[in-house]
Formats: sequence, structure tokens, C-alpha cells
Amino acid sequence: MMRPSSSSIAAQLPNFSSPDTRVASLRALKNELIGHDEKKELWVKSGVLKFLSTILSCGKGPIIHIERHSEPRSEQEEARLQAIIVVGSIAQESVAAPLLASLRTLNTIADSRLLQHPLHSTHPDVLLDSLYTEQRLEYISEIISQQSSSWAVQQQISLAASLLAKTCQDEHHRKLIEQVGLLGVLATKLASFIVATGCSIGGQNGIRNGIPPPAPDKAELAPILDAVCTVMDRSKARWSRFFSAPAFEAVFPKTYPDGPISFPRKSSPNPIEALIPHLQTSSKGAPSASTFPGAVGTSSQPSLRAFGFSIESIDGSPESQESSVVPWLVYMARAEASAVARLMAIQAVTNLYRCGLTHKRREAEFAAILVPLLVGMLDKPASKPNAMTNGRKESKAARQLIKERAPAVLATLTVDSFDLQRAAIDAGSIKKLSQILKQSYDPLPPYSITSLWSPEPPNDGLDTTEEFSLGKPGLSPAVYHLTRMRESSLTGLAAIASLKDEFRKSIIENGIVPFIIQSLKPYIADSFVSPSKLPADDPSNSVAVSENPKEIILAACALARGLSRSVSTLRTALMDAGLATPLFQLLKHQDVEIQVAATAVVCNLVLDFSPMREAIIEAGILKVLCSHAHSMNAKLLHNSLWALKHLVLNSPKPLKISCLDELGPGWLKQIICNGTEDLRDSQPPSSMHTPNAAGMQVDLLNAVDASSTSLPSADEDSEGDVRMSDTEPSRTSRPTPTSRLSGSLSLSSTADDLAIQTQGLEFIRNLICGPDAREMIDYLFNELGQDKFFEILAAKLRTRVHNAYTRRSATGSISKTFPPVRPNQASIDIITSVTYILVHIAAGSPRHRQQLIAQSELLKLIVPLFAHQSREVRVCCAWLVINLTWVDDQGDQGNCRTRARELAKLGVMERLKALEGDVELDVRERGRTAVHQMGMLLR
Repeated sequence: MMRPSSSSIAAQLPNFSSPDTRVASLRALKNELIGHDEKKELWVKSGVLKFLSTILSCGKGPIIHIERHSEPRSEQEEARLQAIIVVGSIAQESVAAPLLASLRTLNTIADSRLLQHPLHSTHPDVLLDSLYTEQRLEYISEIISQQSSSWAVQQQISLAASLLAKTCQDEHHRKLIEQVGLLGVLATKLASFIVATGCSIGGQNGIRNGIPPPAPDKAELAPILDAVCTVMDRSKARWSRFFSAPAFEAVFPKTYPDGPISFPRKSSPNPIEALIPHLQTSSKGAPSASTFPGAVGTSSQPSLRAFGFSIESIDGSPESQESSVVPWLVYMARAEASAVARLMAIQAVTNLYRCGLTHKRREAEFAAILVPLLVGMLDKPASKPNAMTNGRKESKAARQLIKERAPAVLATLTVDSFDLQRAAIDAGSIKKLSQILKQSYDPLPPYSITSLWSPEPPNDGLDTTEEFSLGKPGLSPAVYHLTRMRESSLTGLAAIASLKDEFRKSIIENGIVPFIIQSLKPYIADSFVSPSKLPADDPSNSVAVSENPKEIILAACALARGLSRSVSTLRTALMDAGLATPLFQLLKHQDVEIQVAATAVVCNLVLDFSPMREAIIEAGILKVLCSHAHSMNAKLLHNSLWALKHLVLNSPKPLKISCLDELGPGWLKQIICNGTEDLRDSQPPSSMHTPNAAGMQVDLLNAVDASSTSLPSADEDSEGDVRMSDTEPSRTSRPTPTSRLSGSLSLSSTADDLAIQTQGLEFIRNLICGPDAREMIDYLFNELGQDKFFEILAAKLRTRVHNAYTRRSATGSISKTFPPVRPNQASIDIITSVTYILVHIAAGSPRHRQQLIAQSELLKLIVPLFAHQSREVRVCCAWLVINLTWVDDQGDQGNCRTRARELAKLGVMERLKALEGDVELDVRERGRTAVHQMGMLLR
């Protein structure tokens, strides 16, 4: 066949404007383009898209509407259909009816959005802006609400649901979906599948009030569950509203019918439990999550926060509040024929588990049922050959989807649970995830990235504006699949590495450290080469695969952070692989999220026992971290202070002074001081904006959604004990950075302030400990001001009243009833940090102890802390007395007796005697030592 020239194509374009030749020309164009990529490019460059857009925009109604097959199409409708088919062909789609073709084309465009190169992303997103309007979402709602059992209608429903799952990206989209009533439509559609499986409890006696009809055999569960999971996201409130839909109330009534039901009851009040294997649960507690020497308790919460879930997510809900949809989803994860549907069911259960909407005992069921199913999907997922799928095997696209998403679902399910992680490891997850990561770096075959040959030069005089071009080069589907596999496998391994050192060792033994280092290599400007510019003899044509988008870098940082929590790993595998070099480059990356993630890993690399510490310091890490500590981004500021806190621990005096000078004493004072002034609590409602620790204006009246996550407190990721001695208690806790694995976090301003202030205080705590503690205390007093510094510490310990401002009523009277007065106890983390700073000061020289004992108001605030609920605070109080009553030499004997008498006047001796009966051994021993020292001085 003769190749059309640009001039011949241009001569045919006027035919699309003529009503007499429009349909015939469109049909001829359709037949010419289908299967011919080179012709598509020529027609696009000739400006055919402009004519197609004009045809599609002309008409009496929208393209997306419910079709009436009995009505013949007019000439205008036929032209629009042919135009849709042509657009779908250009987007790699096939011939179908107008509505079906429109939905397929929109899904194809949505898929093509994902193939954009990270350096060539387009803003604003035209597809999302056009789709997410009330009118168009109502069309989607009408499509999903259809009840016909025909194949075409069921395809429309599946495509509409898939379109929602692919495009719903932010809270604005979710609010619009809920506003137009799509939540209820999705709930009704999901309830119809419950009815189809025979699991409906309502209507067992023939009464079907409000129960939807069963889903047809041709209906697909996976797209509905995918849309539900995407729209619900991690909002506990939205999930609760979803389950309160009338369809679920009818299918699973709160009171069960007295008549017979289709499956046997068990002891559980929920009959659906009969469909799930009964498991014996053990009351044995999980082992400690920490592997560092002398770890203070355990905390799985930080890992959960790093994946984007709130701390309440792990608490679980009472069984009476758990929806019966939860056991039904577990049942479908085992019984559904389609592997994709099983994966979506597990994803839905996982989201509910993380939102705290499943019972606590479910964890054992998840470990025995869901985790092995997920790990099994990592190999070669296939459908079960039964009647529901008519013996068909899972398509290649479905297998790719499972390989891309199953590791991420596994990570979300297991991230904070030792039992679930153990079940995943026993099922062989580490080996399979490591294999997927390695496969993502395999060279692509030559046919995976192809370029079109043309005898004409690239610029043949045609218009190169946006409407006359195919767009900038993007990723091929094969490259995109590999990047998704890489991100998902890194995410899964990062979750497993979050708790136990033995799990980290297993990951290292699978030889993936070089691949982690390679995954930290970002895209750089001009690094992407379009297929047409690749050499013909290139065997792989896979330039894009060797570099990584932001999502992969964030996942790799999360895994590196988890592995670096092991002392042995830091000293061997990570050091040998050269982890510090790429991380230092990422610290200077232009993307703030990457800076945050890289800074979090650096926190573990600058600890005093890290072999990489000296090399990182010599590379200039101090200036970079201090620069980040002045960032207006709260997360970057928080992690930078955390890294600086570790950097100054046991460092030489010149490094400590350089760090404080580079950070700026005034800035440090502002960080630790914010939130304590009376101005913050007395502003009127018309201007309830105040600067937080990052210097940003925040509105104290605007509460965040329940699904939002705050920055972790200092205790929550602690893997190192506080070494308690006369001179050197220090903090070596581990950071919990934010990451894309959990998605983006929405931070509470109050939580931001508390977390940043805590890190600022912890920085001071480590700054004034060690061999040069006395000199550093003097330097700190000189830089910050001794009196001002003690005032700040005292303010941190006071009970404050939030929002206790006055408001003048219409009659002129003063009212304080709106909002109600709320006394707020100081944060435990801040109290702990302040008491440790005082312990360090008291461990200094006799002059420092005299300066501290002169702070009577500050010491009065310390006295009630002897009965504090925190063991660590009580221990600190005892150590403070021990240091204040310590006699360095005979010349200090008189001053020491004076300090003991001052403490006795404050009632400290009675408080210490109460500590001698404390339930904690450490508190009792320190209390006895303090009582003995004071007793000797008060004789």
C-alpha cells in the first residue's frame, strides 16, 4: 500500500467539515488508522484532532448518556460515533457503541496519563478537570446504576468504575463523588454482589425490603471494589458513611431474621463468620520490635505512620461495630475465581483494618488467610477455572496488575504487625519480593520500545503546536510496568524491614542492596531519550528503566531507612554498597518530598556508632541539614532537627559549636519557644492564625479530618535506650519520616508544633552532654541567654489553657464560653526532654547547679512530676535530685547542703520516699539513691 503524504492528507481534511461527506470520510479514516501507528502520527500532525474535537462538541446532548438501542442514530450521532472510534483508535482502542467507546477511550486516556515521563508531566490535567464536575459525575452515577444483565451494560459499569479508580486522586474529587450520591450507588452495586453470593442475611424469609437484585453472572466485582477502595481511601468517617447506606442495612440488618439462613451459625453473633475458617487465637504477646541495646519498650506505631495511617488505626473496633461486609470480603478473597477480584477484596479489608473498622481478633485470620493469598499472587497469579470465569485464564494485563499492586497491599497489611510480618516471611515473601525487584532491572527486549521509521525528515513544515503533535515522549507500557513493579517491591520489603533485625538480615541475604542503591538514582534533566533517538543496535532500548521517578526513590529511601536501623547492617552491607553517596545527592534534590525521605535515612547514618558518620560529615552534611532546618516545610524541618540531634551526640566541641552557629541561636530559640506565649491562646476568633515552629501561619480553629496523620513524637520510633548516668543521658531514638508508601500526609498544626519543639529540645539535650558538657552549657547560656532559656523550659512544663479568649456579646458583656476553656497538659515528650536538659545542667559544674537551684519557679513545676505517669519522667526527676546533691569536692560541700535544704522546702524528700515504693525497679533504685544523698546532707 502506498504511504500517504502530508499534502494528500491535508487535501482530505476539508471533507470532515462538510455534512455531506463527513460520515463517509470518518469511516474511511477509521479503516485507515486502525492498526497503523505511522498513519496516526501523520494525521495528528496534519491537524485532524481539531476537526474531531469540533465534531464531538457538536450535538444536542453529552456523549456519555444511557443508550436506547431501539432508536436509530441520526447522521450527527453517527458522525460522533465514528469520531469517538477514531479518537479511540489513536489512543489504541477498538470499535464499539458510542457510550462503550467513550468509556473505553476515557479509560485509555487515563492509562496514557500514567505513561507521561516524570520530567514531562502536564499541568493542569485536562481529563480530571473535565471529568470531575457534578454533571459528568451524575452521568457516571447513572451508568453504574444500570440493572440490565446484558454484556454491553455490564462492560459500561465496569469501565465507569475503573475510570473512577484511575482518576480519583485528591480529597476534592472524593467530596464531589460523595456529593452527587455516588457512594450510595457504589454501595448498592457492592450489595448486589453480596446478594448474588447468597450471603445476604436480610430477606431470608422472603422479605426483600430495600435489598438490591443479585448481580448478573457477567458483572465484574474487581472494578467496583477498586473504585470503592480508591474513593474511600483511608478515611474512617467516609467508610462509616459508606456502610451506613440503605443497601447494606437491608442486606446485613442489625437484627437477624428468625427463619432459617443459608449457612450454619457459629458462636459469633455474625452468621457470616461461618464462611471463614475458625482459628485458635493465642494470647501470647508479640515480641519486642526493637533490636537496639536496651530499647525502651516497643512501638509499632511509627511504621504505621510512615505508611500514611493515623495512630488510631491499630486499635480495632468492638465486634458489635464491625460491618458484616468485613467477613464477607475475607470470604470473597478465598472464594472468588478472579485473582484481581481477590486482590481487590484483600485491599478493601486492609484499608478497613488500617482505619480501625475491623475487630482486633481479625489479625490472626489475616495472618492465616490473607497473607498467604497475597504472597501466592507474587508468583504467577491465575484464575480458578470454574463456572464464574468460564475456564478463562487471567489476562496478561491482569497478571501485570497483580504484580504491580499485590506487594503494596502486602506492605500496608503487615507494616506494623510482627505476627503478620512473620506470616509473610513464612510464606516466602522476602524471596519473591526480592526476585520482583531484580526482575525490574532486567533489560527490556528490543520490541518493547519501538520507534516509527519515516522517509520524511522530522520537521517537514507541519505545525508543531500542541493540537498538531502527539505530545512529548513518554514511557512505554513495558517500562511503566517495570517501574511499578520496582516501587511496589521496594514498598513491600520496606514494610517487612520495619520491626525485626532478623527480617532485615533475611532481606540483605537475598542480595538486593545494589538494587536499592540503584533505585536511589533519580531522573535528571535531558536523561530521557525518545525511542526515535535510540541507536538501532541498542539491544534493550531501556534508558528510562535505569532511572527512577519520585515514587521509587521514596520507596527506596523507606527500605534504606528500615535496613539502616540495624547496627550490623550499617557496618557491613550498606557501607560496602556506598549508601551515603546517593543519599547525599538526594538531600539537594529539588523535590521537597525526596529531601524529607533522604533526611530521614541520614538520621540513622550520623549516629555515633555509624561507620559512615565521618565520611558524611566531611562531605558537608552539617550545612545541608542546617539549611533544611530553616525550611518552611514542617516535615523537612522535623527530620533535619532529628538528624542534627544525632549528629551532635558525642561529637567534638568544635563540631557542636559549628552546628549551633550554623543553625542560629535565634532560630533555635524560636523553634523551641513557639506555642508557649500567651498571645497564641488569647487571640480573638477573627484572627486565630499564629506562626508554628516552622514560621508558617496556621489556623487553630480549623480541625483536620480524622484520617489525617500527624508527625510522630520523639518516643514513637525509639530503638535506643536513654543511657542514664550522672553526666550523660542522651537520646538516640530513630526517626519516622513521611513517605509516599502511605501516600501524602495531612499534618495537624498542633502536632507539627509539638513534634518540632520536641526535636529542638532534644537537640539541646544532646548538645550539652558528653566530655565537653560544661563548656557547652556555658556556650548555650551565652548564646540563648540564661534567664530566657530557663523561662522557656518553665513555660514548657506549665499547664496552659487553649483558646481561652474573650468575646464580646451583642449586649456588650464579656463571654468566654466560645469555644469552651480546655486546660492542656504539656506533652509527655516535651516534659521528658525538658527534664533531661535539667539533668544535664545539674551534671555540669557546681556553678551550673547553683544557677539551676536558683530557679525556684522552675523547680516548683518539677515537683509534681515525681508522680508523673511516665516512668522515664519519674526517673529523670530522681536523677535531677541526685545530680543537684552531688558533691564534687569539699569546697562545694556547703553549697550542696544549701541545695538539699532548698529541695526539702519544696517537698522533694516526701516525693522521693514515695518513689522508693514505685512499681518500676529503675525508679525505685534511683529514688533510694536520691533519698540517701539528701539524707546525708540534711543531717
